[in-house]
Amino acid sequence: MGVLLACFLGLFTALAYIFPGLVAYAINPNLATGDEALPFLIKTVIPTGLKGLILAGLCGAIMSTIQALINSSATILTVDLYKGQWRPAASEQAMIRVGRFSGVGILIVGALWAPVVMSFGNIFSYFQECWFFIAAPIMVIFLLAVFWGRATNTAAIWTLGLCFPMFVLPYLLRLFEVGMNAFNIAGFVFVGSLAFMVVLSLYTMPPERAAIERVLWTRAALNLPRDFVAAGYPVYKRVSLWWVLTISIFVILYIFYW
Repeated sequence: MGVLLACFLGLFTALAYIFPGLVAYAINPNLATGDEALPFLIKTVIPTGLKGLILAGLCGAIMSTIQALINSSATILTVDLYKGQWRPAASEQAMIRVGRFSGVGILIVGALWAPVVMSFGNIFSYFQECWFFIAAPIMVIFLLAVFWGRATNTAAIWTLGLCFPMFVLPYLLRLFEVGMNAFNIAGFVFVGSLAFMVVLSLYTMPPERAAIERVLWTRAALNLPRDFVAAGYPVYKRVSLWWVLTISIFVILYIFYW
């Protein structure tokens, strides 16, 4: 039910994203671009005393996001790659040094990549399209790991590596002026990633059944404990009912706004 609640709350995420834009459009439908919506609201609706507070909050959010991304990326490069794969006996001082250089390198790469982001018109459009393609291999890994006992660690690692060329794919689509919708292209990426992991799993050593038994999905996962059901199991507590309602809402929204 926790997963189901998180999925249901995702319905309100889109509203949170577009609500300021709806308010700005209702006040002034003649804005030149969507990027002007938030500055327009801050300028016309927010009182003078709160404008500085909102600006400080935006700066803090941006700084914390960048800090978290740099820290997590440097940690992966230092702990998982440098110490985990290259030098297992590396000292703490060496790891700190590598982490610092990794953080600086990530900032430099981000700065050099900025002109590519600017070609999309706004940063939200870039993130949106990139996330479509990056999410496809990740979804394949999770789905096959849970529903297919033949999936292997080696295949999962190589499938995860497909995320790196996905960063360049949105730029190439714009460079060659591909008119297909990004959602449709992400579907092809998903199918290709799925086929890639399935084939690679079949050609690598299968995992031991006992090691993956606890993570594989079975029909028994749909049933609640017997003692809980014996005490009374009203209809509104049925997980299947809420899954059907949530999926139906998503399908209706996609059909209506497609």
